[in-house]
Amino acid sequence: MSYDVSPLVHDFDRSWQLRTLPSGLKLAHVPLTKDERFYLGAAFLCGARYESSETSGISHFLEHMMFRGSRNYPSFNALAKAFEWLGGEWNAATGYDMTEYWYSGHRRTIAETIELFKEFLVHPLLLNVEIERDIIKRELMKELNEYGHSTDLAFHSLAQMWPGTSLALPILGNEANIARFSKADLKAHRGRFYTPDNMVLCVIGGESGVLDQVAKAFGRFGARAPAAKKPAWPPVKTFKGPRLSWVNHPDNEYQIQVSFPTVGEFAKDALNLEFLCRILGDGFSSRLQARIREELGLVYDLDVSMSFFTDRGSMDISASVGPKEFMTFFRELFRLLKAMQLRGPSNQEFELARRRALMDLELMPTELEALAHRFSRCLLTGKDPALAGSVRRIMAVDRDGIHAVAAALLTQKSTSVVVLGPESQPLQDKLTSLLNTVF
Repeated sequence: MSYDVSPLVHDFDRSWQLRTLPSGLKLAHVPLTKDERFYLGAAFLCGARYESSETSGISHFLEHMMFRGSRNYPSFNALAKAFEWLGGEWNAATGYDMTEYWYSGHRRTIAETIELFKEFLVHPLLLNVEIERDIIKRELMKELNEYGHSTDLAFHSLAQMWPGTSLALPILGNEANIARFSKADLKAHRGRFYTPDNMVLCVIGGESGVLDQVAKAFGRFGARAPAAKKPAWPPVKTFKGPRLSWVNHPDNEYQIQVSFPTVGEFAKDALNLEFLCRILGDGFSSRLQARIREELGLVYDLDVSMSFFTDRGSMDISASVGPKEFMTFFRELFRLLKAMQLRGPSNQEFELARRRALMDLELMPTELEALAHRFSRCLLTGKDPALAGSVRRIMAVDRDGIHAVAAALLTQKSTSVVVLGPESQPLQDKLTSLLNTVF
């Protein structure tokens, strides 16, 4: 395949800067000299992966509480008004192995944003725990149906593949833990994980002097407080399938997720897995979309994606299926996956996947949030975020490597299925029988 990667990729790699402060805090800056946008994000290695059944949900609770006032803005409303005066968006998210905070706005507010962001992260007051507790309880209740079952397919899938581990814990926690966490618990969790050596600050926008401003603002953060030793993740046992979970839920369709456990985000075969996902589900001409959606009309929506963590991952196929199409969908899905396992991708599928991967990589510098997430993930785990390196790795992928991954992954013993929908013993029995003979 002939594909000329834009010189902008190499220009981008020459433009960004990295600085590590004496405290261990890493600062990354990507200048955007001709762009009015500005993004400032902070990421911590903190999330459900570092929790136990007793602390499940505390990282998410702390993320909420960080918005509850600061030293110079001693209320949620005062802090919110200060950020909103700058325009833009101020938000956060908790995942399994990373918590992120960000502000995205206009470059004319860079100086004010940096100072306010430091105020927000370094001097939180964690006020009004009871108010936030009620808000989180309502957030938790939104995920439960009338039977008290979680409607989060990803949670059920992770719990089925890796039971008894922190991956099986819900990010939101549970009602008992939410009711029990105190301000002291939250402060202790923040003190353990929100340390400079466990953190990356990513700045996108402005010119090179921005890095000096950020270094000055955060230079004293945590300088005198060495980080506590982080807990080790418990060992994850090998998944043995096929397994099926059926979650009773009143609806006129079935939400399904078929998952296959994989290696982690930075493993040798991770890129082959990403290519496999693209070939199966990236775009209407991809193998599953073209047949199941466009030719047979069995579903309206169908998605194939990777859920990557640092040490583990899964390839997930999700769709909404009607009762009449239920078994036809599964038979066709597994027929297509079996063909991929036996023969791998066609040359045309492979070339299209590589072209789309390269184009997505070239566009990444224009997507500030995705770019900041990439830098944070790489720098927190000691990986190189340079785009040129990714180009070389993409160009090194071949059909044989993708086929080898598909042959090893798409097997009966690796198959995990979660169904969310009305109870139906006949459908459950038929699907169970199919799973015991698939592949």
